Amino acid sequence: MMKRALALAFTLVSSSVNADDIGAFNNQVSWCYSTDGVAPGTWAEIAVTFDAGGKPTAINVLRYQPDSDAGRSHARTVAEAIDECGPYLAGISDMTVVIGPQAAPKPAAPLITMPDNADGTSNSLANEIQKIIEGQ
Repeated sequence: MMKRALALAFTLVSSSVNADDIGAFNNQVSWCYSTDGVAPGTWAEIAVTFDAGGKPTAINVLRYQPDSDAGRSHARTVAEAIDECGPYLAGISDMTVVIGPQAAPKPAAPLITMPDNADGTSNSLANEIQKIIEGQ
């Protein structure tokens, strides 16, 4: 099957990624991700970690809209496209992006995450604050 480049909305959430990394990632993902049949307002926020050669080593869906099976399916499709399109530029920076078929909402502030747990998962700052409030 021949892949074609499609326009997609791409919002960078990470603030420490250089313009070359952003452009290369966006252009490459555009070849693997299709917006065909994706409803307006659908988006996925995904954190991507790369090895030194530019191959994704971790692709984590942080949140998605709509909060439904369709939204979850779209998020999975975006994550698979990110994986299939690699490797990216050698030395590319880890990043968190919001991807969808149209302009996706950018969070009011960059997503802040706590250090990784021993099992490799991350906790959002909001979850950590909630644990403190609940006395856990």
